[in-house]
Amino acid sequence: MSALYSDLNALSPTEEELVFDENAIHLAITNILNTFTNERLFNPSFGNGLNEILFEQIDDLTALEILNALKIAIDRFESRVTLNTSMTEINPIPDENKYEITLVMDLVGASEDSPLVFEGELKK
Repeated sequence: MSALYSDLNALSPTEEELVFDENAIHLAITNILNTFTNERLFNPSFGNGLNEILFEQIDDLTALEILNALKIAIDRFESRVTLNTSMTEINPIPDENKYEITLVMDLVGASEDSPLVFEGELKK
């Protein structure tokens, strides 16, 4: 079976030069999550728009705003996946000043119906 998608391995170029399919998508989503809007000098529109939201009160309403910002960023900058908002979870944890996120995405063009899951956390 050949790879559907590939990207350069920007996180660890000494290990593998290219990453494929789910690993490529995972690196792209990590890149989107780690980049705020206006952070890139020659591409200021790239990013997630979370810099205005992360310092709001940690609650369910702000979690919904984060979900909307992530959906916009992923739809705009990562056309290889579709974010499944009904299965995606953003859980606020006020005592630790963070949100636990579970993004569930469908890989565009994949023959399998298994979703791609990205888990992580957003901190203030």
